[in-house]
Amino acid sequence: MNFSTGLPLAATISSIFCLTSCVSNDLGDGIGVVDPGAPLAERVNAGTRALIPEEQGKNWVFDAYVSANSPSVAWSRFWTKRIDFSGVAWDNPRTLTLISPRHALMAKHYQRAPGSIVVFHDRKGAEVPRAIIGIAGIPGTDLAVVLLHDDVPNSVKTYRVLAPSDAYDEILPGAYALVTDRERKVHVHQVRAVVGRSIVFEKAAGIGAGFYESLITGDSGNPSFLWLRGEAVLIETHSTGGPGAGPFVSAPLNFAAINEAMSALSASNGAPVYQLRTVAAE
Repeated sequence: MNFSTGLPLAATISSIFCLTSCVSNDLGDGIGVVDPGAPLAERVNAGTRALIPEEQGKNWVFDAYVSANSPSVAWSRFWTKRIDFSGVAWDNPRTLTLISPRHALMAKHYQRAPGSIVVFHDRKGAEVPRAIIGIAGIPGTDLAVVLLHDDVPNSVKTYRVLAPSDAYDEILPGAYALVTDRERKVHVHQVRAVVGRSIVFEKAAGIGAGFYESLITGDSGNPSFLWLRGEAVLIETHSTGGPGAGPFVSAPLNFAAINEAMSALSASNGAPVYQLRTVAAE
């Protein structure tokens, strides 16, 4: 099935479809050479070009995932090792992405069940299992907030997001994004547009074709990031195929609803209260 819409932007947004339902450590990013006052997309792109190698491929997150004999993983030895992906639970295609030590995001249409055990791995490759004790769907968008039974340790990444703003429709298009998939790979797409509560990607101009891959059934919920000042900043979890599109975490309505869900889940379960942590776009 062809998951690339090939439609005008308005039609792409209005016809967003679910990928599953269609089929039953800051190591530096080299952006110091860029004027800090440069537009956001330009700064992100300079950092991303410094991050990725000239040689295309070798874009997997792990050299080896868990085996029958070991719960540990071997993180990639190649360029993706510079990105801290420990805050993504890769043990199931229904990925979870941590937004606090106790809360995570997943696709609302592609959920894990309450009581499920999810497994993160720290930067040394050691298993960090947690149980889901609460889920709250975000009305009007394909996001669900998850509450875990206990905080993850500091050795596991929790992702920051861009501060909420209505200006991203002007300053974010053209920015490169690190787009992940269920095969535990990382691709480089670029932002086509921010429209309302959604963000839409396209093939990246000026990046080798080997860094692009269309999203397909089962990739729903995998996260996308900006590489900003040496940090992976969470911007989206997938809802559609092709270049990809999904709810933009920093759209003001989404941002406020996520924080509200985090607070409500914590209150109803006697858990610590956390809120989204932000980075400035400037």
